Amino acid sequence: MAIGHGRTSTVYSAKLNGVPVALKCVAPNADKEAFGDLATELVVYQDLRDLQGTLIPRVLGHGVIVMRGHILAAIAMQLVVDELRLVGDIRERAIHNMPLQCRQAALATVKAINGRGICHGDARADNVLFTRTDDGQGLKPILIDFAYGFGDATEGEISDDFASWADILGLDSDDY
Repeated sequence: MAIGHGRTSTVYSAKLNGVPVALKCVAPNADKEAFGDLATELVVYQDLRDLQGTLIPRVLGHGVIVMRGHILAAIAMQLVVDELRLVGDIRERAIHNMPLQCRQAALATVKAINGRGICHGDARADNVLFTRTDDGQGLKPILIDFAYGFGDATEGEISDDFASWADILGLDSDDY
């Protein structure tokens, strides 16, 4: 079952060795941009491996799969349950109305990524999920979809990425 549609790929709910996963797939014969985006995303996730499972989803596997008779390139990631369950403009408005602490935590996630010289590259409300904390009492942000991410970012690129995320989260980047 499709659980999300990115700009160049589709994300499905699936199982890998009995474990529920988010399976991001691209047909290898798709346009070069789509396949390149999936490869870029895998590189960024590998560069951020120490943040996997806490601030970003854990990568559980990658490779070529066959689904419904089609050969696809895929990344299997930890399935993150999003408590907002909204998309697009409605999601952005809902995020702006979330408690300040949740929005600040999301921006701290961006800062941790930027601090490694990496830009997310696609600041959109759909790319930050809010899942229950381990104790079930609160929400924590998880950044997803690094298809437009890149490393070796300049100070200006990092500043722009951070400011874009602050805007999505309804925060003033100058305050952080």
